[in-house]
Amino acid sequence: MSKTEQVLAEIESLLLAQKRTLNVKELCRFTGLSESFIYKLTAAKRIPFSRPNGKIIFFDREKIQNFLLSNPIDPTEDVEQEAINYVAAKPWKGFRS
Repeated sequence: MSKTEQVLAEIESLLLAQKRTLNVKELCRFTGLSESFIYKLTAAKRIPFSRPNGKIIFFDREKIQNFLLSNPIDPTEDVEQEAINYVAAKPWKGFRS
């Protein structure tokens, strides 16, 4: 890739970062997801989108960012610490014979 092409690619990515509304191809570049997977998500209504004229699909960047960050997974250390805190907070009853 030539220096000019690199500069143009950087400018394009900066312009894309400023857009609030994205089409499918722009969403692919933004998320790294494939076009077919995005269409599957829209068909299943699992991703927020708009279809103002009944054909072309648009996505709100903020809603997509919220969607991408939904359902966070805690690191193992956090889960282990939460389990330790839970067990430590419970009164120990011991065994009955």
